[in-house]
Amino acid sequence: MKAKNRMRAAVAGVASATALLSGASSLTGAAEATPTPLSMKQDKLTTDDDWTIRLESTEMVVNPMQPGERADFP
Repeated sequence: MKAKNRMRAAVAGVASATALLSGASSLTGAAEATPTPLSMKQDKLTTDDDWTIRLESTEMVVNPMQPGERADFP
């Protein structure tokens, strides 16, 4: 159960960082529209039944949007 909670915490951390970056980009107004690279994030945990889970995000980039602009996701 501990590994499941750590996995949720890791996913929540990534979601929080994404929300924070989204909020920060909306506060800047008409800033440059240059993509911003993010640092690599890693996490590793072992479950109670000895499975090893490794999470890694690499080459992530935040593409800024203008206020009121909407992203279309596939």
